[in-house]
Amino acid sequence: MIKLFKYDLNNLQNLSISHNVIIFPNEQYDRVMATFEKFNIMSAETAENKMQEWKKQNIIMPNPGSDKSYTSKDTIKRFYGLISSFYTAFYRSKPYVEAFGPPNKDLDIDPIKIKEFVTRHEVRGDAISVTSYSNFKSELDTYVTTKSQEFENNFVLSQDNLIAFPLFVKLDDKVMNSQAFGELYCYFLHAIFNKDLFDEETRQRSKEFERTVVKNKFEEQGFTYKLPFKIKGKNPMEIDGLAISDSHVYVIEVKGWGAKKMIEEKSSEDILIRDIKNSIFGYHYVAKTDNLKKTVSLLKKVDWVKNNKTKLEISSQAEIIGLLIINEPPPFSECAGCLIQFFDDMIVLK
Repeated sequence: MIKLFKYDLNNLQNLSISHNVIIFPNEQYDRVMATFEKFNIMSAETAENKMQEWKKQNIIMPNPGSDKSYTSKDTIKRFYGLISSFYTAFYRSKPYVEAFGPPNKDLDIDPIKIKEFVTRHEVRGDAISVTSYSNFKSELDTYVTTKSQEFENNFVLSQDNLIAFPLFVKLDDKVMNSQAFGELYCYFLHAIFNKDLFDEETRQRSKEFERTVVKNKFEEQGFTYKLPFKIKGKNPMEIDGLAISDSHVYVIEVKGWGAKKMIEEKSSEDILIRDIKNSIFGYHYVAKTDNLKKTVSLLKKVDWVKNNKTKLEISSQAEIIGLLIINEPPPFSECAGCLIQFFDDMIVLK
């Protein structure tokens, strides 16, 4: 909502946003801001305050450009938060992919080599480096050798190459680049050119979230928590965890979905709704084939726990509830008798 008032179209520079416009954030906007906060995307003022708070707690954060990483695996591990922030912001929707992704995502050039090339000269504040095109070509051949033309096609924007991502900009016989921006963008490229390594690190962190973070959350609230366990037999299944009290037992399914609310779009919500229902009803979406694969539903896991209370040392009076925990605010909080909760806002009955 905005406050209506008379204004002069010829004098818009004097329009005061802080005094003349009133913003009322809705629930969707709050979700976007919560995602920003989770991935440390914030204003300069907020960032400065956060850094000061970290210093008081003696938390030392790795700085891009310091203690050089020599492999993609090491870089992804050390700077996962930074890389994930870029990937989340730039690669969650088709328009953003077209704007921020290289034209050829299968380009086989080491992002570390690209970073070395981008930052080959000393960075001086916010200055943009400028060199001749002939010098640029000569240096590019040194860093990426036989792949220099592929690099140019993907990362050198010019009048003759308008589809390239503007890591470098060619005007006439000059080539320019912002080294500070280029260095940050090269971190993002690790998630694109080394997606297998990025996905593996994501899986490891998801396991840590599932087996430690969620477990600690329930134990802090007085629950007994059984770690993930596999059920063998004719109908094998795996339960991510059981949170047990005398009156309530939660059959836990943990999914590391998150950060899709960087932009508010219908397709993002549709995907989240699909994934929530698939987890509860027992399906897995296979992106390559656009098909559903049958899995064990959360409903079936709840039924198994109900039928094995004695074996699991659960009170006969305890209510058994399916609980899907995800890493972003859900569009609804219940489905087929199961609860769906955002981990950061999780409220459970003991």
